[in-house]
Amino acid sequence: MNNSDIRYAPLPRRIKAGLLDTLIFLSLLIVVPAIIIDIFPDQSRYATILMLFTLFLLEPLLIRYLGSTLGQYALGVEVISTNKEKRCPLLLSVLRYIAKVTLGSFSLIFMLFSKKHQAIHDHIANTLVILSRKKIVRDPDFAAVGVYEQEDCKHIYPSAMRRFFVFIFWYALVLIIASSLINIVTIVLVSNNMLAKEQYVIIYEIITRIIFFTIFLVTAILASKGSLYGARKKEVETISVSAKI
Repeated sequence: MNNSDIRYAPLPRRIKAGLLDTLIFLSLLIVVPAIIIDIFPDQSRYATILMLFTLFLLEPLLIRYLGSTLGQYALGVEVISTNKEKRCPLLLSVLRYIAKVTLGSFSLIFMLFSKKHQAIHDHIANTLVILSRKKIVRDPDFAAVGVYEQEDCKHIYPSAMRRFFVFIFWYALVLIIASSLINIVTIVLVSNNMLAKEQYVIIYEIITRIIFFTIFLVTAILASKGSLYGARKKEVETISVSAKI
């Protein structure tokens, strides 16, 4: 398979697949223990431990043998090895899942920095997340929802890791400043008894979460585009002229 034949799964589609997988996992977490306790009332503790262990291995097993999780399959996404012909081995699938759960959104946002739209857990397991090739064969128009490799011939960017660590630095810095301002606002509101009412507390928490998420997303986008100090992109023409001088 050539790179031109690949349509990588974009970030929004992967997020949707992840949310669907989370709903499925939570459903199993509620339903399966109830069934186990009903069938094995005397061995419920050990059966529950076995169930949790099985659920932990569910995603790695699906990735290894089916090439996608249930959520990914529903949205037409598959996981392949970087050699583009094989599925991810089981051990790497387990490591991939551990990294995915441990790093969370920081792993997924790395897609913005990666040329092949790989999250950190994809790099660890040497995997690519692409649109289902079978679904594209059945419906060629489905390929339009995918994306190509990230290329910009007019600029030279710092490495993906450099831009990612610059993102973390600026995110932490802006987050500290924003948290300080929010704490000041909190003190003012508490002194005015505005946060004494439950409805104001809920609205305040929602606004705070939106602010933190916006900071996370904006700094990640700016860093990935080479627009933050410490990892700025450079124009190819400027570099060529400097090299001649």
